[in-house]
Amino acid sequence: MAEALKAKYNLGVNTPNIPSPLSVELHETYRKMHAEGVPIPPFREPKIYQSVVDLIGWTPLVEINQITKEEGAVARVVVKLEGLTPGSSVKDRIALDMILDAEQKGLITPGVTTLIEPSEVVLTDTKKGLPNLLGKCDDLLASIPNSFMLGQFYNSQNPLSHFKSTGPEIWTATEGKIDIFVATAGTGGTISGTGHYLKSMNLKVKVVGVEPAESPLMQGGKPGPHVIQGTGAGIIPDTIDVSLMDELVSVTGEEALTMARRLGLEEGLLVGISSGAAMVGALKVAKKNENTGKLIVALLPSAGERYLSTILFKDIKEEMENLKITDSALFSDPPQEKVKVEHVADEVRKLSLE
Repeated sequence: MAEALKAKYNLGVNTPNIPSPLSVELHETYRKMHAEGVPIPPFREPKIYQSVVDLIGWTPLVEINQITKEEGAVARVVVKLEGLTPGSSVKDRIALDMILDAEQKGLITPGVTTLIEPSEVVLTDTKKGLPNLLGKCDDLLASIPNSFMLGQFYNSQNPLSHFKSTGPEIWTATEGKIDIFVATAGTGGTISGTGHYLKSMNLKVKVVGVEPAESPLMQGGKPGPHVIQGTGAGIIPDTIDVSLMDELVSVTGEEALTMARRLGLEEGLLVGISSGAAMVGALKVAKKNENTGKLIVALLPSAGERYLSTILFKDIKEEMENLKITDSALFSDPPQEKVKVEHVADEVRKLSLE
């Protein structure tokens, strides 16, 4: 079953040194689009929008100040906050474009077709990885009438979406002054599409890929379990173009978790684990003397709210649980405990008398 799925979806075939057939095909598409001129996405003006879909894109860039100073960075680091989009994730972009493309091709019908997509929400055996997720999707496709799988791991609209939107947004916001682009890679669509656009505007722009140290496939290593959700899929998908990348950086799960927490505490940015990984990768590049004075843009894929139940907020969750105040705690001994909550009890009594 697993081998059949790998063959069907071209899994485990691609290697770091040889672009997938889809990537090769996209190279020509990128060239044509650049020659014709890629329009800058319409900037969102302060007005009443007709749909939440109109709010996708043009996520802000913000400079990292405290962490870069503490870490001794010699380059500037700004981050693109993809979590500030309706779905709180960079995936909003490709979801919209994959759906619109499928509609235009007559593959799906609004209100009729059920869309299916491999996701970590599905309860499957994690040890079997992506093939098992795709196997579950195949079962659903067979059992649900009028169903369709968008296929972000092999859909050309994934990287093309970023070539048309994320890349132009970064180029415009930095006034073409970006020197280095840093991003994590799951499907690889973000870093591949964005990276190709930036290089089409300036070949000197460097693209740096970040992957889990525990699963360094892009560097020729073996897949392995890790905690950096949304990265290191365990395969090299059709949608990723490793040949585009000028540098690959490994980040451990612990580094990513620590940095994600620091971004919240020190920069006021509530982000996810993969965003922590991207920031660690950007810092490693920003501390190199050869990059002194350069402008680095790191893409932070998602907001932190969706990670509240994960290991990222484990310590905070435990701390909050220990702070629960019960009725018995309000009137328990020793006396000092009463002092701590006395004002709370007084307020409760006042409310009950009103």
